[in-house]
Amino acid sequence: MNRGKTRSDLDKEITAFHEAGHAVVAWLLGCDRIRVAVWPNPDGDENDAKYWLGNCSHSETGTGSQKHGLAGLAAEIIRENPDSDGYELQEFIDCGIIEPSETDRAAMDGYTIDDCQNVVAMLRANWAVVTDLANLLQSDEILTDHLFSEFIQGYKVLPWLEA
Repeated sequence: MNRGKTRSDLDKEITAFHEAGHAVVAWLLGCDRIRVAVWPNPDGDENDAKYWLGNCSHSETGTGSQKHGLAGLAAEIIRENPDSDGYELQEFIDCGIIEPSETDRAAMDGYTIDDCQNVVAMLRANWAVVTDLANLLQSDEILTDHLFSEFIQGYKVLPWLEA
């Protein structure tokens, strides 16, 4: 699957999926003015992990900040293992297998296993949107709120089962 990709290409792909996860969950929870981007670290080396940086910002009109915080890490895990669940997400975080950024950790404060289960269910039910957005971010890198709105108009929310 990753044959022929450089470390930088793979890092950009993972970063794009991470930020797409945040953006799609924000959209599903009713946030608006969603902006999402990935960009190269100006002080980084293409051969280092985390050469690509990312950000997703949105209005605070939605609910469930823990889910917003968990969404990026959940998208990374689902990208690697489509059958993963909220327990795997919680284990990866608690054991330090995946280290959340300071911003994600602050947003995740007080999360529960139900939050983990719910965000994984949300992303898996709407995985086509996550994948399409991640692919777009890998080529365009920056989506303003206007461009995100144009992108998302082609999709409808697919239901998920709450834990």
